[in-house]
Amino acid sequence: MTRPQKEHLLLNLLLAGALVAAGWFFLRVALPGLLPFLLGLGLAVLIHPIACWMAKRGVRRRPAALLACLFFYLGIGGALWAVGWLACSQAVSLFSHLPQLWEETALALGAWLERVSRFLPRLFPIPTGQLMETLTQAGMSCLGSLSAAAMDGIAHLAAALPSAALALVLTLLSSVLITLDYNQVTGFLVSHLPRPVGEALLGSKRFLLGSMLRLCRAYFLILLLTFLELAAGLWLLGVDYFLAMAALIAALDILPVLGSGAVLLPWAAIELLLGRPSLGAGLAALWGVITLVRNVAEPRIVGQQLGLHPVATVTAMYMGLHLAGFLGMIAAPLLAMLAVFLIREGYLPTPPGKDRSPSP
Repeated sequence: MTRPQKEHLLLNLLLAGALVAAGWFFLRVALPGLLPFLLGLGLAVLIHPIACWMAKRGVRRRPAALLACLFFYLGIGGALWAVGWLACSQAVSLFSHLPQLWEETALALGAWLERVSRFLPRLFPIPTGQLMETLTQAGMSCLGSLSAAAMDGIAHLAAALPSAALALVLTLLSSVLITLDYNQVTGFLVSHLPRPVGEALLGSKRFLLGSMLRLCRAYFLILLLTFLELAAGLWLLGVDYFLAMAALIAALDILPVLGSGAVLLPWAAIELLLGRPSLGAGLAALWGVITLVRNVAEPRIVGQQLGLHPVATVTAMYMGLHLAGFLGMIAAPLLAMLAVFLIREGYLPTPPGKDRSPSP
């Protein structure tokens, strides 16, 4: 490594350290107070193309901005209402069948415990009654701990509701105000930045909007693949309403915190307890197939849509999931692709003697 390359590497390391320190300060100190306004700016960026489309068709600029905000939030509100109504109706239907389901489960569990009580003395020298009492006490203790944790979580949620409601109102209000004067607000922000930084931000905005559309397309393909797997598997297992069940489970499978296992595994356990081992084993096997296909196909599909190599995609997704959960898993491939874009366009420095066309 030559002396200019060493100096360039040292400068990049110092710059990276300064950026990490500034990012930590921003995330821990400035971001909580600025978050509603930053979210409002992000929403305004999404709403602005709708307002421009309406303005090109004869609507004046400010009324077009107001109508765009109205249609945007009506669309989001309608979608949330539809999802909430479906969830509530399904919950009501489930609760109406809970007594029958509980009775069947209790009978099956009692029969299973009776078989276990006849088998346990061969394995454990202690009396079966004492062992069952110990297991019952452990279960009640676990249930009490879960209830206490749930009540504590509900209390924290109730305490956070006022500040969350205020932040939501400020986010919506700031998005409307920024959309009304979008060009002035964004022009003011960009004019107070160094010219290269402003050009990089504008280029990054255009790039990220296109990348987000491609990312949505990728996860739609993953959702469709999971739905087809579920529909075929549930149909082969003879499950009633297999299309509706497949759609519900596929929607949950997008969320890594829940996933298809949140439905299929408890369902399989209940079927085993109810004395239907073939259906229970089939549901467990279906979950295994879906998980395997998802883990193999997701990096490839997302990488193809974003132009990233599957190794880079799965690395970015794992790091994002580890650092920031589900949102981090979604955002990390976009950030990786943004870094490639900034290097390719010359917004980020490269070592001397290297070209600006890194392979993604």
